[in-house]
Amino acid sequence: MKGHIIIYPQNLSAIMQVLPLSLDEVVTPVCVLFVGSLPPTQEWLCTKASPLIIHREHVRCALKWLSQHNRLYKDMIVDYGVLDKLESEQLLPVKVVLERRI
Repeated sequence: MKGHIIIYPQNLSAIMQVLPLSLDEVVTPVCVLFVGSLPPTQEWLCTKASPLIIHREHVRCALKWLSQHNRLYKDMIVDYGVLDKLESEQLLPVKVVLERRI
């Protein structure tokens, strides 16, 4: 997949007390812009847009590793309620915007 990404600085101390964030908190600042003649299908998003796929167990393992190996996350609280609400693998429910190019 080719494309561009824009990242805005965040104050991590404000968000890293309890992780993971809920899906609503994650997707609020996210918008995916596709340029082309047709919008992407749900199937295409699920198979080709891997950065938009959440793997619950990968998130669980990453949070465990961070809390054990990164001093900035040693006091982090893992919200297992949020983790347990995730499907084992799911598409991040982001807003998809199409810019038509013919």
